Amino acid sequence: AVTRHIGGVVMQTDTMRVIRKTEAGKGLDVCEVPIPTPRPEDVLVYVEAASICGTDLHIWNWDSWSQRRIKPPLTLGHEFCGTIVAVGDKVRGARVGDYVSAESHVTCGICYHCRTGQAHMCPNTEILGVDREGAFANYVVVPEKVIWQNDREKLPPEIATLQEPFGNAVFATMYQDLSGQSVAVLGCGPIGLFTIGIIKAVGGRSIFASDIHPTRIELARRMGASHVFNAEADGDIVVDIVDANGGYGVDVVL
Repeated sequence: AVTRHIGGVVMQTDTMRVIRKTEAGKGLDVCEVPIPTPRPEDVLVYVEAASICGTDLHIWNWDSWSQRRIKPPLTLGHEFCGTIVAVGDKVRGARVGDYVSAESHVTCGICYHCRTGQAHMCPNTEILGVDREGAFANYVVVPEKVIWQNDREKLPPEIATLQEPFGNAVFATMYQDLSGQSVAVLGCGPIGLFTIGIIKAVGGRSIFASDIHPTRIELARRMGASHVFNAEADGDIVVDIVDANGGYGVDVVL
């Protein structure tokens, strides 16, 4: 059982609420399920915030990718933060009370790729909320090796939960030095918008952004794009970008 503080009342409970794909088909269900028990290398995290990824929308809609990959019943969610409430016997670097977030990809640690510094190619990778139980829940179990501690004063839950998609933007943007470069960002979803902000922060010379959604186009402008295009309404955006860039193509396309 886990101790919960609800409305100032201390309660013991063995179950939790989750958002779950219970069967093949469109939609999700809110269910009550047992609180998971951490294995020796795991931690149990009380989820304070979780954010919605495009992957979760694919699973909601039960598109062709979801039908091939997802095996119901499954709790969704892989972007989250929270507080550790229990640890396994072999956990050494984490403690109850730590405020953490987690990498969503859990690799095996023993295959050739994991042993040679290429864990992102691990054939045994399990993704939270895709291949194993996810974080759209009161509690989630994850291995200690995928968590990191947050500073609550600098990263409140509504920000800390976004570190996983923000990390994707950081990796893509910092792959090479973009200072002084002209960059086109094609698509201004959350990761594209993060990317614009990072390019601006590292000294990108010009940022050309395109999307088809008016809200995202406005957000791209607010994030620092120097030129913003509507890919549906503005005609040939390649021609538009070249014209806006003094007759030249851009240095980098993301």
